[in-house]
Amino acid sequence: RTLENLATLYTSEEYLLVQVRENYGFNSKGYLYDGNLNFISDGLQNYKLLGEMAYRYNNNACFWWRNGQFFTVEVNEGKLDFDNILIHGEYIYLFMETNVHIVDINTGERQIMVFPQCEKFSSVHDDYGKKIVKNGKAYVLTYKTIRPTEYEWDPLETGCTLWALNGAELQRVYEFSNKYDVKFQRGYDDRYINLKLQYIPTWFNAEGEISKKKASYALKNQKLLMGYEKGSSMPRTTFSVDQYEFYISSVTYGSLLSGYCCYYLHRITNGKDEIMQYHFDENDDTLNPIQFEDIYIK
Repeated sequence: RTLENLATLYTSEEYLLVQVRENYGFNSKGYLYDGNLNFISDGLQNYKLLGEMAYRYNNNACFWWRNGQFFTVEVNEGKLDFDNILIHGEYIYLFMETNVHIVDINTGERQIMVFPQCEKFSSVHDDYGKKIVKNGKAYVLTYKTIRPTEYEWDPLETGCTLWALNGAELQRVYEFSNKYDVKFQRGYDDRYINLKLQYIPTWFNAEGEISKKKASYALKNQKLLMGYEKGSSMPRTTFSVDQYEFYISSVTYGSLLSGYCCYYLHRITNGKDEIMQYHFDENDDTLNPIQFEDIYIK
């Protein structure tokens, strides 16, 4: 095929999607090919490629192509955008204000799971993501109430709950204290989800300014660790002595403005990963026992 206009290519292990721009770049025609450049389908205008499927969406509908079929699912209780769409595994999740549409990408069948107790999908835009995916599950946050602050444009969403989507199942994971506005933070990994907690403290019957706390949710132990933040994963540098291999890892903890690090010395031998020593870089001798959640043998 000869392309007369500018084109954008999307690739995956299975397909090549060519979007040929038209009308000064506002629209495009989409052509799908397999890995051997055999033509498969057209009619994929403005679609993007994700693995074995191609998709696009507008304000009130999501469209996708998979296994030779076109599908459409519409919503009428709100608008769709990047923040409230998640494609993961064999499902498309559409997060509306009070429910989530769980759509099978192979059949187009949909079920709607309503958040109980008037809970709503988190609606603010200043966090590091409304949804994260870890260990095959998708995690989202809801809230129950809006609490005004001194800034009219920035109220707190309180009465928050952490939810997990495992395939077509919606599971309540953790309910936070009603006073906290909870948002996802960066640096999560397979064992922890980092969080930012905001609240309005009360002293002597008077409210203070908004306070912030770091926290982390341990997925395996199902515990909320206050004042604790798992550090972002960094490339691991190791060194060897005889049959042993050593490396150092770290976690951060403390307040948002004056955080500290705890460093762990690991030793690996015969496939066993042991933490041998730890060191806190605080100036005093106070140790937070929460840090010992991290001492383990793999």
